[in-house]
Order: sequence, then structure tokens, then C-alpha cells
Amino acid sequence: MDFDYLVFIGRFEPFHNGHAFVARHALTRARKLIVLVGSAQTPRTLRNPWSASERAVMIRAALDDVADRLILGSIRDHLYNEAQWIAGVQRAVAEAMTADGAGNDARVGLVGQDKDASSYYLAEFPQWPLLDVRRSETLSATDLRRYLFSAGALPGAMRMLEANLPRPVFEMLDAFRGTSPAYTQLVAEHRFIENYRAGWAKAPYPPTFVTADAVVVHSGHLLLVRRRAEPGKGLWALPGGFIQHNESILEGCLRELREETRLKLPLPVLR
Repeated sequence: MDFDYLVFIGRFEPFHNGHAFVARHALTRARKLIVLVGSAQTPRTLRNPWSASERAVMIRAALDDVADRLILGSIRDHLYNEAQWIAGVQRAVAEAMTADGAGNDARVGLVGQDKDASSYYLAEFPQWPLLDVRRSETLSATDLRRYLFSAGALPGAMRMLEANLPRPVFEMLDAFRGTSPAYTQLVAEHRFIENYRAGWAKAPYPPTFVTADAVVVHSGHLLLVRRRAEPGKGLWALPGGFIQHNESILEGCLRELREETRLKLPLPVLR
């Protein structure tokens, strides 16, 4: 064994055969594998359809025969604050090792696939040697989510999922598709976005839209609205919308705020 611990970071949306290959290869080189499930504590979206705990179940089920050598944890996203995210990863690894009784001389490394620009984070931990595992036969998680949310309209979609997912993960996703109201909502959002993109596909140049959101704070409370339409229907959001061609960003922001919330404060006060 080259390492006492290897650290495997990912969103695993979903955990597919490529992920499983990396994990199993890591366990030929390390005594234990610390798997950090990213994008924890986020609402269900097309990009992140499953909670961190649901993805942890996928991972344990897919690697059931080596589950005693897995240490699972989760990490939150910190948009616009890379240093905070890096610190969160380091803290999660330290806590996992302490709970496992590791000593100060434990050999720690990082495992992953340096496949494209999305793998930039692998270079953020120079203190951990990188075990770069190459595997390209499995479809990406992005493609697999597209098949899942197109399953009702795309013949063979479920077979593509079955071919690229560990059996327990496929069964879990099939149950999610068959019984979860969240799946129905995500399919509706998927169709909305696909149709929206198709509507602009023949534009002579890529369209640019400007939106503005209002952050209204009063007595320690933050004003939110619940979205009534796709995308994100039913989720909490800041009040806002599209800027019209004849108004400034501030003017559009205030107009959308009053339209969506009926806030009765005078405009000078809001400004």
C-alpha cells in the first residue's frame, strides 16, 4: 500500500461505473478511501438531483464488498470563495482521519481523473500526491442525467443508464423515476430548458439577457419569493427578473421587486 488514506472528491450525480472504477483502483493503493460527496445541502436541481445522503447510499451500495474500507463525508459548495471550500475539504479529511484513529505520520493522497477543466480542483492540494486514474469508457454524469430526465421520450434511455451504472445505483434511480414527485418536477424543468434553448437555436448570434435580483433586509429578516414557474419552480428565491431595454439595472430591479412582492415602501426609500 502506497497510502494509508486516499481522498476521492466528487459530486457523484449519479455515482457511475467510472467512479466505481476509480474507487476500487484507489483501494489497491491505499488502506482506506475517504469519499467526500460535494454540493451538500443544496436543493434538488437538474445539476444536483440527489441529496448528499442519497448519494452516500449509492456509493455504499455500489461498493458493498469493500464498505468497511470506506469513510464517507460531505462538503458544501462555497461559490466565489475557493479558499473556504479548500479549507472545508482539508477539515473534513482531518476529522475523518482523527475519527479513524490515524496518527500524525499517516500517508495521505488524492485520487481522481484529471480529464478536463472541471478537474482543476485536483491541483488545489499540493500537500497530497495525486493518483491520476484514467478511464473514459463510461458516459459522464451529465449525459446520464440527461438520459434519466429524457427516459419517457427517448427509447433506450434506461438501457443506457443500466449499462453505465452499478446495479444498485440503477435500481435506486429507477425507483426514484417511478415513485418520486421530485422526478416529475425535474423532468418538467428539463423539458422547459430544452425547449427554451431550441427556441433560440436559430438566432443569428447568441442572445444575452440581463436580470437583476433585490436583496431586501428588514429587522433581521430577508425577503424571499417562491418561484411560480420553471426553472426552479417551487424553490425560494430573491425577487427579480429580466431588465427591459429602456431601463437601468436599478430601475428594473425595483420594478420587479414591486411587481413580485407588492412591497408598499416608496421608491425613494427602496433606492
